[in-house]
Amino acid sequence: MSSQNYTGRPSRLFVLVILLICALSVAAVVWMLQAMVIPPQGPVETTPPPAADTTAPPETAAPETTGPTETIAAPDTTAAPDTTAPAPADTTEPAVTTEPSPPVITLPKAETPVGDDYFGTILFIGDSRSQGLSIATGGGYGATFYADRGLSIDGVSSKQFLVQKQADGSSSTVSIIEALTASPHKGRIYIWLGLNELGWRSTDRFETSFRTQLTAIRTACPDAEIVIMALLPVGRSAVVIGVDSSAAANQRVSEYNAILLRLAEEFGVYFLNCYEAFADVEGYLPNGYASDGIHLVRDQNLALCDYIRAHPIP
Repeated sequence: MSSQNYTGRPSRLFVLVILLICALSVAAVVWMLQAMVIPPQGPVETTPPPAADTTAPPETAAPETTGPTETIAAPDTTAAPDTTAPAPADTTEPAVTTEPSPPVITLPKAETPVGDDYFGTILFIGDSRSQGLSIATGGGYGATFYADRGLSIDGVSSKQFLVQKQADGSSSTVSIIEALTASPHKGRIYIWLGLNELGWRSTDRFETSFRTQLTAIRTACPDAEIVIMALLPVGRSAVVIGVDSSAAANQRVSEYNAILLRLAEEFGVYFLNCYEAFADVEGYLPNGYASDGIHLVRDQNLALCDYIRAHPIP
């Protein structure tokens, strides 16, 4: 069959065949070019990351860290505890056993009471209660008394009632601080004040004043051993100036005793808790201990001396 019709032009069938062959040829060429230029993506993506990145570091790191640790670290750590451990143990134990014991503030009861000669080294600073102690004992077994009726803590430096002889034979009166400054006491000083201050409106004033006078006494007598005596309670029928009732007075006694203990700790001096021997279960001075509910009768003054003997300065 001829590729041309009777007019001399190619037939339609022939043209279609030629176009189909051309299209197939172009498709084949494109496929071949893709196969040659674009590499397969499956093998390239999966192979490099896991195999090269995760395996290589462990193989090179393991031998490097293991070798030095086994041959060097083991001998060093074994030798150190063997030679060093005993030294701290030996030096620490003696340090604990040689620590000083805490200071004694509240005087404890002694196994054996001291004798009357203990009073020969005592100077009592006090008010009318201290005077009663001196009278009841016939002079306080040789103790010295700087005591006066109505004496308050302020009066230690301001009230001039002690008689002092001068070099020319004359005499004059001086305060307690003036007397101690002129002739410092080197024994034991027992301070028993606070009764005449129960009517004060402020406990702060009492604490401030006591601190001031305690400082002055210690400055004048640096070699003396100082004892602060607790206040005794008053009886149920006692009348205290400036206080509404005996119950209110005993409440103030408790407050003052707490202040005195605190000052003893602050100054590093002793505290004699004679209150415990003269207060009943309700905090009053028992009936019969004082004729007026305040000043002890003779037997109770002697009992107070017994308490002092049983609680001496260690």
